[in-house]
Amino acid sequence: HKQEESLFEEMEMISQAVNPDEHIFVLDATIGQQAQPQAEAFKERVKVGSVIITKLDGSAKGGGALSAVAATKAPITFIGLGEHINEFEPFNTSRFVKRIIGRGDVTTILERIKEHKLDDQKQLIDHIRVGKFTLRDMRDQFQNVLKLGPIGSVIQMIPGLSQLGKGNEQASQERIQRFLVIMDSMTDKELDGDIKIFDDIKRRMRVARGAGVHPNYIAELVAVYKPFSAAASKMKKLPIGKNGQIPNNPQQMNKLAGMLPQGVLKKLGGQQGFKNLMKKFEGSDPSTAMSSMQKMMGNMGKLKKQRR
Repeated sequence: HKQEESLFEEMEMISQAVNPDEHIFVLDATIGQQAQPQAEAFKERVKVGSVIITKLDGSAKGGGALSAVAATKAPITFIGLGEHINEFEPFNTSRFVKRIIGRGDVTTILERIKEHKLDDQKQLIDHIRVGKFTLRDMRDQFQNVLKLGPIGSVIQMIPGLSQLGKGNEQASQERIQRFLVIMDSMTDKELDGDIKIFDDIKRRMRVARGAGVHPNYIAELVAVYKPFSAAASKMKKLPIGKNGQIPNNPQQMNKLAGMLPQGVLKKLGGQQGFKNLMKKFEGSDPSTAMSSMQKMMGNMGKLKKQRR
């Protein structure tokens, strides 16, 4: 808008007529290096009192926002992480900087888990204790992931995974939503029973018709489910606490790290990086956070693995 002289004239007229308490500069995070000259152009016409950064749910990290702050000498007050009102949140300096440099934002994830009451995972924990993981469990966890916000922004909040889903956020979001539609077309027997039930081509065709998708997507869903089920089977050997606490002795933590896809584990910095991440979550809320975060990370890692 720097070249739009008429726009600036209109803005000045509105400012003079309304005499607002504060002028708020709303900046698109995706414009990158153009942030500074645009901010300077606005500052020349009106006194900018605060800045709002939008579109941080995509691949943009928002580094240009720092240039805008320097140019306007105004603080950032809010950031936008999506299109809905619940994705508009107060700006926090330390969390924002951690996202920019790829260190994640554990605190925000934990706040969202509590806000949406996703820390109550009793049924899933009971299932994992006996090595069980059903399609219904997977459906519930996919729904929980979507409640935390756009896939891209959630991945960027996890230390070590900020680059993992870059450029594929929308595809991942659509893929999860398609899986949810498919599982909503299943019967209780199919959601809670043995996955081998889908070896029956007629059953796959029926579910596909109900979901309005090609039968190949049913096979894809089954392929995504199987590693989750296998991981749950291995986890029954771990002494998981009644509220989902994961033991932190080295041997058991190594076993848990071994259940992650190798690509995800490498991004985290290997087993030591994984242990450090678990300590961050544990320190925030040892009674509830671990079970939710563990499952969410498993979902994210698997999504990336399937896209390769």
